[in-house]
Amino acid sequence: MYDDAARKVDPWEVDQRARCDHFGKHPTKKASRAGLERWKVLADIVMEWLRSDGTDDAAAEIASNQLADFDTVTRDLIGSWFTGVRRVIHPDDGELDSDPVRPRVTDEAGGRYLTVPLIFALDGESGREEVRLVTGSRGTTPLEAAIFYSDGEEDVELFDMRASSGELTPIDPPEHGPALIEEMFEQDATLAAEPKGPPSPGLHCFLCPSAMRCGEYPLISDGSPRASTRTVTLSRSNISDLTRCERRVAWQKVHGIPKEDEREGYGSSVGSTVHEIIAAHLSGSSPKDALDAARQTCPPDQWSEIAYLFDQHLVLWDQHPALKVIAVEREIGFGGMMDDPHESGDGAVVMIGRPDANGWESETTAAVVEWRTGNVAEPYPLESEFYAVAAWEKIKAMGRALDQVAVHHHFLRPETPLCERRIFSELELIKAKKALAEAGRTALSWDPNDPSQPPYTVGDWCTTCPFENRCKRHRGDSELQSAGNEIRQIR
Repeated sequence: MYDDAARKVDPWEVDQRARCDHFGKHPTKKASRAGLERWKVLADIVMEWLRSDGTDDAAAEIASNQLADFDTVTRDLIGSWFTGVRRVIHPDDGELDSDPVRPRVTDEAGGRYLTVPLIFALDGESGREEVRLVTGSRGTTPLEAAIFYSDGEEDVELFDMRASSGELTPIDPPEHGPALIEEMFEQDATLAAEPKGPPSPGLHCFLCPSAMRCGEYPLISDGSPRASTRTVTLSRSNISDLTRCERRVAWQKVHGIPKEDEREGYGSSVGSTVHEIIAAHLSGSSPKDALDAARQTCPPDQWSEIAYLFDQHLVLWDQHPALKVIAVEREIGFGGMMDDPHESGDGAVVMIGRPDANGWESETTAAVVEWRTGNVAEPYPLESEFYAVAAWEKIKAMGRALDQVAVHHHFLRPETPLCERRIFSELELIKAKKALAEAGRTALSWDPNDPSQPPYTVGDWCTTCPFENRCKRHRGDSELQSAGNEIRQIR
Protein backbone atom coordinates (compact mmCIF):
# COMPACT_ATOMS: atom_id res chain seq x y z
CA MET A 1 0.00 0.00 0.00
CA TYR A 2 1.16 3.52 -0.77
CA ASP A 3 1.41 6.24 1.85
CA ASP A 4 -1.26 8.77 0.90
CA ALA A 5 0.59 11.44 2.89
CA ALA A 6 3.66 11.18 0.67
CA ARG A 7 4.32 14.12 -1.65
CA LYS A 8 4.47 13.59 -5.39
CA VAL A 9 7.60 14.99 -7.02
CA ASP A 10 7.04 16.44 -10.49
CA PRO A 11 10.36 16.25 -12.42
CA TRP A 12 9.31 18.96 -14.87
CA GLU A 13 8.56 21.40 -12.04
CA VAL A 14 11.83 20.51 -10.32
CA ASP A 15 13.72 21.30 -13.54
CA GLN A 16 11.98 24.68 -13.77
CA ARG A 17 12.57 25.49 -10.10
CA ALA A 18 16.26 24.79 -10.67
CA ARG A 19 16.18 27.69 -13.13
CA CYS A 20 14.16 30.00 -10.88
CA ASP A 21 13.21 29.40 -7.26
CA HIS A 22 9.98 31.37 -7.76
CA PHE A 23 8.65 29.09 -10.50
CA GLY A 24 5.04 28.24 -9.63
CA LYS A 25 5.30 29.85 -6.18
CA HIS A 26 2.15 31.99 -6.48
CA PRO A 27 0.42 30.70 -9.63
CA THR A 28 -2.46 32.25 -11.48
CA LYS A 29 -4.95 30.32 -13.58
CA LYS A 30 -3.71 29.02 -16.92
CA ALA A 31 -5.10 30.62 -20.07
CA SER A 32 -6.47 27.21 -21.06
CA ARG A 33 -6.14 23.51 -20.26
CA ALA A 34 -7.21 22.55 -23.77
CA GLY A 35 -4.19 20.35 -24.45
CA LEU A 36 -4.85 18.16 -21.40
CA GLU A 37 -8.57 18.00 -22.17
CA ARG A 38 -7.91 16.87 -25.75
CA TRP A 39 -5.57 14.17 -24.46
CA LYS A 40 -8.24 12.91 -22.06
CA VAL A 41 -10.88 12.80 -24.79
CA LEU A 42 -8.56 10.87 -27.10
CA ALA A 43 -7.79 8.40 -24.29
CA ASP A 44 -11.53 7.84 -23.75
CA ILE A 45 -12.08 7.26 -27.47
CA VAL A 46 -9.20 4.79 -27.68
CA MET A 47 -10.43 2.86 -24.63
CA GLU A 48 -13.95 2.60 -25.98
CA TRP A 49 -12.68 1.48 -29.37
CA LEU A 50 -10.44 -1.20 -27.85
CA ARG A 51 -13.56 -2.64 -26.21
CA SER A 52 -15.43 -2.67 -29.54
CA ASP A 53 -15.38 -5.09 -32.47
CA GLY A 54 -12.65 -2.95 -34.08
CA THR A 55 -14.46 -2.20 -37.33
CA ASP A 56 -14.23 1.09 -39.21
CA ASP A 57 -17.93 1.67 -38.57
CA ALA A 58 -17.42 1.25 -34.84
CA ALA A 59 -14.48 3.67 -34.87
CA ALA A 60 -16.46 6.28 -36.79
CA GLU A 61 -19.48 5.98 -34.51
CA ILE A 62 -17.39 6.21 -31.33
CA ALA A 63 -15.51 9.29 -32.54
CA SER A 64 -18.67 10.95 -33.81
CA ASN A 65 -20.43 10.50 -30.47
CA GLN A 66 -17.45 11.56 -28.35
CA LEU A 67 -16.63 14.62 -30.47
CA ALA A 68 -20.14 15.81 -31.28
CA ASP A 69 -20.04 18.79 -28.91
CA PHE A 70 -16.60 20.04 -29.89
CA ASP A 71 -15.62 22.72 -32.40
CA THR A 72 -14.41 21.79 -35.87
CA VAL A 73 -10.71 22.31 -35.12
CA THR A 74 -10.79 20.05 -32.08
CA ARG A 75 -12.76 17.38 -33.94
CA ASP A 76 -10.24 17.48 -36.78
CA LEU A 77 -7.25 17.28 -34.44
CA ILE A 78 -8.50 14.47 -32.20
CA GLY A 79 -9.93 12.63 -35.20
CA SER A 80 -6.53 12.65 -36.92
CA TRP A 81 -4.88 11.40 -33.72
CA PHE A 82 -7.37 8.56 -33.46
CA THR A 83 -6.58 7.63 -37.05
CA GLY A 84 -2.89 7.50 -36.10
CA VAL A 85 -3.63 5.27 -33.12
CA ARG A 86 -5.61 2.86 -35.27
CA ARG A 87 -2.63 2.41 -37.57
CA VAL A 88 -0.64 0.67 -34.83
CA ILE A 89 -3.09 -1.07 -32.48
CA HIS A 90 -6.33 -3.05 -32.79
CA PRO A 91 -8.73 -4.71 -30.32
CA ASP A 92 -7.58 -8.09 -31.65
CA ASP A 93 -4.01 -7.41 -30.43
CA GLY A 94 -4.81 -8.60 -26.91
CA GLU A 95 -7.02 -8.37 -23.86
CA LEU A 96 -7.41 -4.78 -22.69
CA ASP A 97 -6.31 -3.69 -19.22
CA SER A 98 -7.73 -0.18 -19.00
CA ASP A 99 -6.40 0.55 -15.52
CA PRO A 100 -2.84 -0.78 -15.19
CA VAL A 101 -0.94 -0.13 -11.98
CA ARG A 102 1.14 3.02 -12.19
CA PRO A 103 4.87 2.51 -11.63
CA ARG A 104 5.86 4.30 -8.45
CA VAL A 105 9.19 4.88 -6.68
CA THR A 106 9.39 6.20 -3.10
CA ASP A 107 12.41 7.83 -1.49
CA GLU A 108 14.16 6.17 1.44
CA ALA A 109 12.25 8.18 4.04
CA GLY A 110 8.93 7.40 2.39
CA GLY A 111 7.83 11.02 2.27
CA ARG A 112 8.13 11.59 -1.49
CA TYR A 113 7.47 9.57 -4.60
CA LEU A 114 7.88 9.60 -8.37
CA THR A 115 5.33 8.08 -10.71
CA VAL A 116 4.47 7.92 -14.40
CA PRO A 117 0.95 7.25 -15.70
CA LEU A 118 0.20 4.40 -18.05
CA ILE A 119 -2.88 4.59 -20.24
CA PHE A 120 -3.60 0.96 -20.97
CA ALA A 121 -2.04 -2.44 -21.45
CA LEU A 122 -2.73 -5.26 -23.88
CA ASP A 123 -2.15 -8.87 -22.87
CA GLY A 124 -1.59 -10.86 -26.05
CA GLU A 125 -0.01 -14.08 -27.21
CA SER A 126 3.48 -12.56 -27.23
CA GLY A 127 3.17 -11.09 -23.74
CA ARG A 128 2.10 -7.87 -22.11
CA GLU A 129 2.45 -4.47 -23.79
CA GLU A 130 2.05 -1.36 -21.63
CA VAL A 131 1.40 1.85 -23.52
CA ARG A 132 1.66 5.61 -22.93
CA LEU A 133 -0.42 7.86 -25.17
CA VAL A 134 1.63 10.78 -26.53
CA THR A 135 -0.08 13.72 -28.26
CA GLY A 136 2.73 16.27 -27.89
CA SER A 137 6.30 16.39 -29.14
CA ARG A 138 7.93 14.99 -26.00
CA GLY A 139 7.98 11.27 -25.39
CA THR A 140 9.12 9.35 -22.34
CA THR A 141 12.29 10.76 -20.74
CA PRO A 142 15.17 8.63 -19.39
CA LEU A 143 14.00 9.39 -15.84
CA GLU A 144 10.45 8.28 -16.64
CA ALA A 145 11.80 5.12 -18.24
CA ALA A 146 13.82 4.47 -15.08
CA ILE A 147 10.61 4.72 -13.04
CA PHE A 148 8.87 2.30 -15.40
CA TYR A 149 11.59 -0.30 -15.02
CA SER A 150 12.10 0.21 -11.27
CA ASP A 151 9.65 -2.56 -10.32
CA GLY A 152 11.82 -5.18 -12.00
CA GLU A 153 8.95 -6.82 -13.88
CA GLU A 154 10.00 -9.11 -16.70
CA ASP A 155 8.17 -10.05 -19.89
CA VAL A 156 6.65 -6.57 -20.19
CA GLU A 157 7.24 -4.33 -23.19
CA LEU A 158 6.79 -0.58 -22.79
CA PHE A 159 5.85 1.77 -25.63
CA ASP A 160 5.15 5.40 -26.43
CA MET A 161 2.21 5.55 -28.80
CA ARG A 162 2.60 8.75 -30.83
CA ALA A 163 -0.87 9.59 -32.01
CA SER A 164 0.17 12.26 -34.52
CA SER A 165 2.42 9.95 -36.54
CA GLY A 166 0.84 6.59 -35.75
CA GLU A 167 4.05 5.10 -34.36
CA LEU A 168 4.81 2.78 -31.47
CA THR A 169 8.23 3.66 -30.03
CA PRO A 170 9.81 1.18 -27.61
CA ILE A 171 10.79 2.57 -24.21
CA ASP A 172 14.15 1.00 -23.40
CA PRO A 173 15.71 0.78 -19.93
CA PRO A 174 18.06 3.75 -19.47
CA GLU A 175 21.64 3.48 -18.37
CA HIS A 176 22.08 4.17 -14.66
CA GLY A 177 18.32 4.27 -14.04
CA PRO A 178 18.52 4.09 -10.21
CA ALA A 179 21.03 6.96 -10.23
CA LEU A 180 18.63 9.14 -12.25
CA ILE A 181 15.91 8.53 -9.67
CA GLU A 182 18.23 9.28 -6.76
CA GLU A 183 19.46 12.49 -8.43
CA MET A 184 15.88 13.72 -8.88
CA PHE A 185 15.04 13.17 -5.21
CA GLU A 186 18.28 14.91 -4.21
CA GLN A 187 17.60 17.88 -6.49
CA ASP A 188 14.07 18.23 -5.13
CA ALA A 189 15.35 18.17 -1.55
CA THR A 190 18.06 20.72 -2.31
CA LEU A 191 15.61 23.16 -3.87
CA ALA A 192 13.16 22.76 -1.00
CA ALA A 193 15.90 23.53 1.54
CA GLU A 194 17.37 26.57 -0.22
CA PRO A 195 16.19 30.03 0.86
CA LYS A 196 14.03 31.94 -1.59
CA GLY A 197 16.16 34.29 -3.63
CA PRO A 198 15.09 36.92 -6.15
CA PRO A 199 13.48 35.75 -9.41
CA SER A 200 15.86 34.58 -12.13
CA PRO A 201 14.40 35.57 -15.50
CA GLY A 202 14.86 33.26 -18.46
CA LEU A 203 13.00 31.29 -21.09
CA HIS A 204 11.20 29.42 -18.30
CA CYS A 205 9.25 32.63 -17.59
CA PHE A 206 7.13 32.00 -20.68
CA LEU A 207 5.90 28.76 -19.06
CA CYS A 208 5.70 29.96 -15.47
CA PRO A 209 2.25 30.27 -13.85
CA SER A 210 3.71 32.81 -11.41
CA ALA A 211 5.09 35.33 -13.92
CA MET A 212 2.25 37.73 -13.10
CA ARG A 213 2.94 37.65 -9.35
CA CYS A 214 6.66 36.98 -8.82
CA GLY A 215 7.69 40.65 -8.99
CA GLU A 216 10.11 40.37 -11.90
CA TYR A 217 7.65 41.92 -14.35
CA PRO A 218 6.07 45.14 -13.05
CA LEU A 219 2.29 45.44 -12.93
CA ILE A 220 1.35 48.59 -14.87
CA SER A 221 -2.40 48.69 -14.20
CA ASP A 222 -4.74 48.86 -11.24
CA GLY A 223 -5.79 45.69 -9.47
CA SER A 224 -3.93 42.63 -8.26
CA PRO A 225 -3.94 39.15 -9.80
CA ARG A 226 -5.26 36.25 -7.74
CA ALA A 227 -4.86 32.50 -8.03
CA SER A 228 -8.16 32.41 -9.95
CA THR A 229 -7.11 35.10 -12.46
CA ARG A 230 -6.90 33.66 -15.97
CA THR A 231 -3.55 34.74 -17.38
CA VAL A 232 -2.27 34.84 -20.96
CA THR A 233 1.50 35.16 -21.46
CA LEU A 234 2.60 36.78 -24.72
CA SER A 235 6.14 36.90 -26.06
CA ARG A 236 7.48 39.86 -28.00
CA SER A 237 7.09 37.89 -31.23
CA ASN A 238 3.50 37.00 -30.28
CA ILE A 239 2.73 40.71 -29.95
CA SER A 240 4.09 41.38 -33.44
CA ASP A 241 2.29 38.37 -34.91
CA LEU A 242 -0.99 39.62 -33.43
CA THR A 243 -0.94 42.56 -35.82
CA ARG A 244 -0.92 40.11 -38.74
CA CYS A 245 -3.02 37.10 -37.71
CA GLU A 246 -4.85 36.48 -34.45
CA ARG A 247 -5.34 32.77 -35.08
CA ARG A 248 -1.61 32.05 -35.13
CA VAL A 249 -1.10 33.51 -31.66
CA ALA A 250 -4.34 32.15 -30.20
CA TRP A 251 -3.55 28.60 -31.30
CA GLN A 252 -0.10 28.81 -29.74
CA LYS A 253 -0.74 30.69 -26.49
CA VAL A 254 -4.35 29.88 -25.57
CA HIS A 255 -5.46 26.72 -27.36
CA GLY A 256 -2.17 24.83 -27.42
CA ILE A 257 -2.63 23.48 -30.94
CA PRO A 258 0.40 21.29 -31.77
CA LYS A 259 2.80 22.80 -34.28
CA GLU A 260 3.18 20.98 -37.57
CA ASP A 261 6.83 22.05 -37.86
CA GLU A 262 9.18 24.70 -36.53
CA ARG A 263 9.89 26.35 -39.89
CA GLU A 264 13.57 26.81 -39.04
CA GLY A 265 16.36 26.65 -41.54
CA TYR A 266 19.65 28.03 -42.78
CA GLY A 267 18.90 31.66 -42.06
CA SER A 268 17.92 31.09 -38.46
CA SER A 269 21.02 28.98 -37.72
CA VAL A 270 23.30 31.71 -39.09
CA GLY A 271 21.42 34.38 -37.17
CA SER A 272 21.55 32.44 -33.91
CA THR A 273 25.30 31.94 -34.22
CA VAL A 274 25.91 35.63 -34.94
CA HIS A 275 23.83 36.62 -31.92
CA GLU A 276 25.84 34.25 -29.72
CA ILE A 277 29.10 35.80 -30.90
CA ILE A 278 27.83 39.34 -30.37
CA ALA A 279 26.61 38.37 -26.88
CA ALA A 280 30.09 37.07 -26.08
CA HIS A 281 31.57 40.36 -27.32
CA LEU A 282 29.29 42.53 -25.18
CA SER A 283 29.34 40.40 -22.04
CA GLY A 284 33.12 40.47 -21.73
CA SER A 285 33.73 36.97 -23.03
CA SER A 286 35.98 36.30 -25.98
CA PRO A 287 34.27 36.72 -29.36
CA LYS A 288 37.36 35.12 -30.91
CA ASP A 289 36.63 31.85 -29.10
CA ALA A 290 33.02 31.95 -30.28
CA LEU A 291 34.13 32.71 -33.84
CA ASP A 292 36.64 29.86 -33.78
CA ALA A 293 33.99 27.45 -32.51
CA ALA A 294 31.60 28.51 -35.27
CA ARG A 295 34.29 28.10 -37.90
CA GLN A 296 34.94 24.52 -36.81
CA THR A 297 31.30 23.43 -36.82
CA CYS A 298 29.53 25.28 -39.64
CA PRO A 299 29.80 24.84 -43.43
CA PRO A 300 32.25 27.17 -45.24
CA ASP A 301 29.51 29.26 -46.86
CA GLN A 302 27.87 29.86 -43.48
CA TRP A 303 31.18 30.72 -41.86
CA SER A 304 31.94 33.49 -44.35
CA GLU A 305 28.48 34.95 -43.78
CA ILE A 306 28.82 34.76 -40.00
CA ALA A 307 32.18 36.53 -40.10
CA TYR A 308 30.76 39.22 -42.40
CA LEU A 309 27.78 39.91 -40.13
CA PHE A 310 29.95 40.12 -37.03
CA ASP A 311 32.24 42.61 -38.75
CA GLN A 312 29.14 44.66 -39.62
CA HIS A 313 28.18 44.65 -35.96
CA LEU A 314 31.60 46.00 -34.99
CA VAL A 315 31.24 48.83 -37.52
CA LEU A 316 27.93 49.92 -35.99
CA TRP A 317 29.04 49.43 -32.41
CA ASP A 318 32.01 51.72 -32.89
CA GLN A 319 29.54 54.44 -33.93
CA HIS A 320 27.87 54.36 -30.48
CA PRO A 321 30.65 54.80 -27.90
CA ALA A 322 28.20 56.14 -25.31
CA LEU A 323 26.17 52.92 -25.18
CA LYS A 324 26.77 51.13 -21.89
CA VAL A 325 25.45 47.56 -21.79
CA ILE A 326 24.27 46.27 -18.41
CA ALA A 327 22.54 43.05 -19.56
CA VAL A 328 22.71 40.77 -22.58
CA GLU A 329 19.79 38.56 -23.60
CA ARG A 330 17.90 39.08 -20.34
CA GLU A 331 14.11 38.95 -20.26
CA ILE A 332 12.16 42.13 -19.52
CA GLY A 333 8.43 42.73 -19.55
CA PHE A 334 5.34 43.78 -17.62
CA GLY A 335 1.83 42.67 -16.72
CA GLY A 336 -1.60 44.24 -16.80
CA MET A 337 -5.10 43.55 -15.49
CA MET A 338 -8.12 43.94 -17.78
CA ASP A 339 -11.63 42.60 -18.28
CA ASP A 340 -11.91 38.93 -19.17
CA PRO A 341 -15.07 38.29 -21.23
CA HIS A 342 -14.84 34.54 -20.56
CA GLU A 343 -14.45 34.69 -16.77
CA SER A 344 -16.22 36.54 -13.98
CA GLY A 345 -13.93 39.42 -13.16
CA ASP A 346 -10.56 40.54 -14.43
CA GLY A 347 -8.05 38.61 -16.48
CA ALA A 348 -4.35 39.26 -16.81
CA VAL A 349 -1.83 39.49 -19.62
CA VAL A 350 1.94 39.23 -19.15
CA MET A 351 4.17 40.44 -21.97
CA ILE A 352 7.78 39.22 -21.96
CA GLY A 353 10.61 39.75 -24.41
CA ARG A 354 14.31 39.05 -24.61
CA PRO A 355 16.21 42.00 -26.10
CA ASP A 356 19.69 41.35 -27.40
CA ALA A 357 21.06 43.99 -25.01
CA ASN A 358 19.86 46.74 -22.72
CA GLY A 359 21.60 49.47 -20.81
CA TRP A 360 22.07 53.23 -20.97
CA GLU A 361 22.90 55.95 -23.48
CA SER A 362 23.23 58.57 -20.76
CA GLU A 363 22.35 59.08 -17.11
CA THR A 364 18.66 59.58 -17.94
CA THR A 365 18.24 57.77 -21.28
CA ALA A 366 17.82 54.01 -21.15
CA ALA A 367 18.70 51.95 -24.23
CA VAL A 368 17.52 48.68 -25.76
CA VAL A 369 19.44 47.18 -28.70
CA GLU A 370 18.31 44.55 -31.20
CA TRP A 371 20.40 43.07 -34.03
CA ARG A 372 18.88 41.98 -37.32
CA THR A 373 20.82 39.50 -39.43
CA GLY A 374 18.12 38.74 -42.02
CA ASN A 375 16.72 40.69 -44.93
CA VAL A 376 14.14 42.62 -42.90
CA ALA A 377 14.45 46.35 -43.34
CA GLU A 378 12.43 47.61 -40.38
CA PRO A 379 11.47 46.60 -36.82
CA TYR A 380 8.62 44.16 -36.36
CA PRO A 381 5.19 45.65 -35.54
CA LEU A 382 4.94 46.91 -31.94
CA GLU A 383 8.45 45.62 -31.21
CA SER A 384 9.95 49.02 -30.40
CA GLU A 385 6.87 49.98 -28.38
CA PHE A 386 7.12 46.83 -26.28
CA TYR A 387 10.83 47.18 -25.53
CA ALA A 388 10.46 50.86 -24.65
CA VAL A 389 7.60 50.27 -22.20
CA ALA A 390 9.29 47.19 -20.68
CA ALA A 391 12.57 49.04 -20.09
CA TRP A 392 10.81 52.13 -18.72
CA GLU A 393 8.67 50.18 -16.25
CA LYS A 394 11.54 48.01 -15.03
CA ILE A 395 13.78 51.00 -14.35
CA LYS A 396 10.93 52.87 -12.62
CA ALA A 397 10.29 49.83 -10.43
CA MET A 398 13.96 49.91 -9.41
CA GLY A 399 13.53 53.52 -8.26
CA ARG A 400 15.86 55.10 -10.80
CA ALA A 401 14.94 58.31 -12.64
CA LEU A 402 14.93 58.50 -16.42
CA ASP A 403 13.61 60.85 -19.09
CA GLN A 404 13.30 58.61 -22.14
CA VAL A 405 14.12 55.28 -23.73
CA ALA A 406 16.10 54.82 -26.96
CA VAL A 407 15.39 51.65 -28.93
CA HIS A 408 18.12 50.72 -31.42
CA HIS A 409 17.74 48.30 -34.31
CA HIS A 410 21.04 47.39 -35.95
CA PHE A 411 20.55 45.95 -39.44
CA LEU A 412 23.69 44.01 -40.32
CA ARG A 413 22.78 42.56 -43.71
CA PRO A 414 23.12 45.69 -45.94
CA GLU A 415 26.53 46.49 -47.39
CA THR A 416 26.50 49.62 -45.26
CA PRO A 417 25.08 48.52 -41.88
CA LEU A 418 22.21 50.63 -40.62
CA CYS A 419 21.16 51.76 -37.15
CA GLU A 420 17.54 52.80 -36.70
CA ARG A 421 17.18 54.66 -33.39
CA ARG A 422 13.79 55.62 -32.01
CA ILE A 423 13.28 57.79 -28.94
CA PHE A 424 10.32 57.27 -26.60
CA SER A 425 9.46 60.17 -24.31
CA GLU A 426 6.70 59.89 -21.70
CA LEU A 427 4.11 60.98 -24.29
CA GLU A 428 5.22 58.32 -26.78
CA LEU A 429 5.23 55.75 -23.99
CA ILE A 430 1.59 56.52 -23.17
CA LYS A 431 0.68 55.89 -26.81
CA ALA A 432 2.72 52.68 -26.81
CA LYS A 433 0.96 51.42 -23.68
CA LYS A 434 -2.43 51.96 -25.30
CA ALA A 435 -1.43 49.94 -28.37
CA LEU A 436 -0.06 47.13 -26.21
CA ALA A 437 -3.15 47.15 -23.99
CA GLU A 438 -5.27 46.64 -27.09
CA ALA A 439 -3.15 43.60 -27.96
CA GLY A 440 -3.76 42.26 -24.45
CA ARG A 441 -7.52 42.74 -24.71
CA THR A 442 -7.47 40.87 -28.00
CA ALA A 443 -5.68 37.92 -26.38
CA LEU A 444 -8.25 37.73 -23.58
CA SER A 445 -11.11 37.94 -26.09
CA TRP A 446 -10.39 34.50 -27.57
CA ASP A 447 -12.71 31.78 -26.32
CA PRO A 448 -10.35 29.32 -24.57
CA ASN A 449 -12.69 26.44 -25.44
CA ASP A 450 -13.09 27.18 -29.16
CA PRO A 451 -9.98 27.37 -31.38
CA SER A 452 -12.19 27.94 -34.42
CA GLN A 453 -13.26 31.35 -33.03
CA PRO A 454 -10.13 33.56 -33.47
CA PRO A 455 -10.07 35.18 -36.93
CA TYR A 456 -7.29 34.46 -39.41
CA THR A 457 -5.63 36.72 -41.97
CA VAL A 458 -3.90 35.34 -45.06
CA GLY A 459 -0.59 36.94 -46.04
CA ASP A 460 3.10 36.37 -46.70
CA TRP A 461 3.52 35.43 -43.03
CA CYS A 462 1.58 32.20 -43.62
CA THR A 463 4.68 30.58 -45.12
CA THR A 464 6.45 30.85 -41.75
CA CYS A 465 3.45 29.75 -39.68
CA PRO A 466 3.72 26.34 -37.96
CA PHE A 467 -0.07 25.94 -38.27
CA GLU A 468 -0.36 26.74 -41.98
CA ASN A 469 -1.74 23.41 -43.23
CA ARG A 470 -4.23 22.95 -40.41
CA CYS A 471 -5.36 26.55 -40.75
CA LYS A 472 -6.06 26.05 -44.46
CA ARG A 473 -8.39 23.19 -43.58
CA HIS A 474 -10.38 25.49 -41.32
CA ARG A 475 -11.02 28.53 -43.46
CA GLY A 476 -14.54 27.48 -44.40
CA ASP A 477 -16.96 24.71 -43.46
CA SER A 478 -17.01 23.38 -47.01
CA GLU A 479 -13.36 22.39 -46.64
CA LEU A 480 -13.96 20.32 -43.51
CA GLN A 481 -14.65 16.65 -43.08
CA SER A 482 -16.51 15.36 -40.08
CA ALA A 483 -14.42 13.36 -37.65
CA GLY A 484 -16.42 10.26 -38.49
CA ASN A 485 -15.86 10.57 -42.23
CA GLU A 486 -12.15 11.25 -41.76
CA ILE A 487 -11.77 8.12 -39.67
CA ARG A 488 -13.55 6.02 -42.29
CA GLN A 489 -11.38 7.31 -45.11
CA ILE A 490 -7.90 7.59 -43.61
CA ARG A 491 -6.28 4.41 -42.33
